[in-house]
Amino acid sequence: MSGPDQRWRAINSTVGVAHLICDERGPVAVPTGVVETIRHHEDERGLVVTGENMVYKKGIKVQVISGAFADHTGLFECATDDERAIILLNIMGRQVKSRVKIDAITRVV
Repeated sequence: MSGPDQRWRAINSTVGVAHLICDERGPVAVPTGVVETIRHHEDERGLVVTGENMVYKKGIKVQVISGAFADHTGLFECATDDERAIILLNIMGRQVKSRVKIDAITRVV
């Protein structure tokens, strides 16, 4: 197989691409400004943090409200692309990176 269809399949197999937006003729262009808006929400690793995850910024104090670390407080490090967060907890005098569900933490005010 060669031609336009092969090129689109190569793009679809790129890491981080879920699928191309298409109509009956093939891929379509996104409206002006959409890509820029998405890039505006990238974190330092290039991940796009959306929805509820955006309330957390690196370095803010959070409390774990459920799970094995319930009632511990720590610092928000980053969100992952699977609805989890990496937080820094002070355990036995050391800062330890812990991965928890994003809905298991809340911001400490």
